[in-house]
Amino acid sequence: MGTRKILAFAEVIRESRSIALYSIRDDKQDERFFIEKENKLTELLNISYVVERNTSMNLTRVKVEQELYKGQLRGLIADCPGKQKGSFSYTENSLGRVVDGYIACKGEAGVNLGKLPHKTLTIGGFFAPLTGTLEGNNIGWGAAIGVSAQGLSRKNRGNQFLWAEVGAANPEIMDFPVYIGVLTGTYIGHGRVQPHINFGLTTMTASLNAGAGVAYKKRVVLSGNIHTALFGRNTTLYTFKLTVYPRIWRRD
Repeated sequence: MGTRKILAFAEVIRESRSIALYSIRDDKQDERFFIEKENKLTELLNISYVVERNTSMNLTRVKVEQELYKGQLRGLIADCPGKQKGSFSYTENSLGRVVDGYIACKGEAGVNLGKLPHKTLTIGGFFAPLTGTLEGNNIGWGAAIGVSAQGLSRKNRGNQFLWAEVGAANPEIMDFPVYIGVLTGTYIGHGRVQPHINFGLTTMTASLNAGAGVAYKKRVVLSGNIHTALFGRNTTLYTFKLTVYPRIWRRD
């Protein structure tokens, strides 16, 4: 069967004290499901492959499916008699209904949807060329550079984020000697490449800013932002930021 790479972020489809159903997309964007029970994680296997048959007339291809997940799931819920019967398929809704029945049989509640099993923090650096106007005059081009920490929420497959940034930029465009930024936003959709939107506050001209961009695996992030001064000098800045997060920490 071989080994398939799995992305870092999993969605909790169902969760209770005794059982959890997770959904993960691999590098081919195929959805795979896992059951966690008694602190043991089991992948529900749905194996499909193509067999070539060479006859005297022609070459035919036949798709073969091994629905091992059915026996696996029935075994995992065997301590709840009567919940092993009936048919189900390898989909989120169908597997979720089976787990719902098991949770109800156990008399449990508190089913949670759409959460990550881990809290995630990424650390990296950013570089942001910038331009704009100061008191109506074009300031030319400058740059900001520094470090950034990205916290990902457990909701919606980790799409909600918080960025905390510290660095330095051209002193003539800064109201404070150190650049500090706090921004929040969301990645949109799922998959390796995702657009995003963000907004927040920075010490660069003491500005409110908002922007949008695109990210690869939430690790390489491009963002274009507009900064507008909240008070003081009449300033509008435009930054084009590249942030790379090579380090990841996860905590339950």
